[in-house]
Parts: sequence; C-alpha cells; structure tokens
Amino acid sequence: MDTITSQLKLSKIKGKGLLLDLPLITVEYKKTSGSLVQAMNQLRMYLTALVKFLQAMGVMDFPVYGVEANGSVVSLPVAVLQSDENIVHLFEWLVEKLDISSPLGAWHYATILCKLTTIHAGVLEGKFEDVEKNLIMSLLNNRDTSMGEWTITDRFAMLAVSHTKGVVDMVTADSA
Repeated sequence: MDTITSQLKLSKIKGKGLLLDLPLITVEYKKTSGSLVQAMNQLRMYLTALVKFLQAMGVMDFPVYGVEANGSVVSLPVAVLQSDENIVHLFEWLVEKLDISSPLGAWHYATILCKLTTIHAGVLEGKFEDVEKNLIMSLLNNRDTSMGEWTITDRFAMLAVSHTKGVVDMVTADSA
C-alpha cells in the first residue's frame, strides 16, 4: 500500500487521525558498475528491518519482499520472521531473476509487483486488523518516554495517542 493510497483511504475514514504505512516491498538499486555484494547486504538489512517493524506491530509469519536491481537484472528475495523461532529467514538463493530490458522480462516484473500490491497487501491488511486493537491499547498503556519525544513527529504521535486515550475514556465513561 503506497502513501497515496493510504491517504485516500484515510480521507474516507475521517474519524481516525493516525496514518500507518505497512511495508510490503523494499528496493535496492545499483548501477551495473556498482558492488553487487554491497547491494545485497543493504537489501538484507532493509528486509530484516521490515520484518522486525511488522513484529513490533504484532504481525509475524508474514513475508516481505525485496527488489535487488543490478542494472537491468532484477531479483526478488523474500524475508519472513517466524513467530515460533523469532528468527528472520532470508530467501535469496534460487529466487526469481528477471531481465527488465526485454519486454517479456518487464511484463513479468510488472505482473509480480501488481500481484504483491493487490493480493499480498490485502492479506497484510487482514493480519494487521487482527492485531490493531492490541497495538492501540499497548500504545495507550505503555507511554515510556525514555526514547521518544525527540522529534516533532514524536510530539505529534504523542498528541494523537493522548487524544485517542481521551476519546476512549469518554466512551468508557458514557457506557458506565
């Protein structure tokens, strides 16, 4: 789900003031003359960060994809964090490699990306909806400020959480 789609969806909701983009795919591009090892190491870090971010949100056992572009040759490695082992598994050998300089390779690449953003994004959205309430309650109850409050974004996030907590308190008081 890209930022534009998220903002359109957020504008339809109107009542919620928070925006959270969940990652599906990351890209590392190097020119043909660039270091392939450096690009793959960078992509490994990106993929690990993505699955760890999803874990922090409460979503596990969900694959995220990477695009490693070395000139016109593109490979699509995958990373997943298994909840029972708490280990990040990277699948980068024997993955799909496409030459996007040919029309057929570009078509396959575009088709794969479309499938990821339509089918896979819906699955991620469903998994997030399962953990969304727990995440919000965790944010409301655990207000550890030892690392936060150092950027304007953190200040806005705290303001939004405190506003949401006030709404939750008002709803609880009205129902009592």
